[in-house]
Amino acid sequence: MELLQKDGSRFVGEMALDWYIDRLGRLSYVCIEAEADGYRNNQYRTMWYADPAAKGQIANWGESRILDSGDLDIGAAEFAPDPKYRSQGW
Repeated sequence: MELLQKDGSRFVGEMALDWYIDRLGRLSYVCIEAEADGYRNNQYRTMWYADPAAKGQIANWGESRILDSGDLDIGAAEFAPDPKYRSQGW
């Protein structure tokens, strides 16, 4: 998947989104176990490129957890950023 931005930057990666179609034919976002340990949805693993010549930077995100976040996420049952990242907005 590639997302092009108005400023010319782009995101290139993979997205996983859980959904279902109910018995009335309505498309619904899966949030049934949103309060359960380990719940995650709307996951995106991507590289961000500021311009065509730029080296890519990791830009992953997701609901409840972030894929491949390394030591950023120190939570056990839910996302919890390591305090050492507070100066960067976490």
